[in-house]
Amino acid sequence: MVRCVWPGAVCRTPYYDTVHSLGLRTDQRTVCWILIECTAREKARDQIKKEVEHWARSKSFISMLNEANAWQAGEPRFLTRSCSASAIAKAYKLAMLKIHPDKNLDKDYSAQIRCTEMFKEITSRYNSFRASTTATQPQP
Repeated sequence: MVRCVWPGAVCRTPYYDTVHSLGLRTDQRTVCWILIECTAREKARDQIKKEVEHWARSKSFISMLNEANAWQAGEPRFLTRSCSASAIAKAYKLAMLKIHPDKNLDKDYSAQIRCTEMFKEITSRYNSFRASTTATQPQP
């Protein structure tokens, strides 16, 4: 819970300290607005993170790639369970180009956070996929 900070009150929150450590000259009402805005953004970030985690738990890696690339069944690039590792690698690279956090800076805050969280989830799944495929391949 964020409490507004008015003249005479002492605020010891990280946001207040951050604002003043940057050397910004603000009155107490501006600091209060910054505190409320940062708290609202944290709540939105937490909610989006939970949604993306639920999305990732309910999907297989291949269906995550299909959704990230917006591929529908019947399209030539749509991945199936029997696709090759090279097809998965290509789909992964295309998905990363679409949802990379640096490519989505022009979108609103919630879309940026959603792309960042999807990026993390798909990357971790791809790393575990690569580890499992390299472990099953014989070494020359």
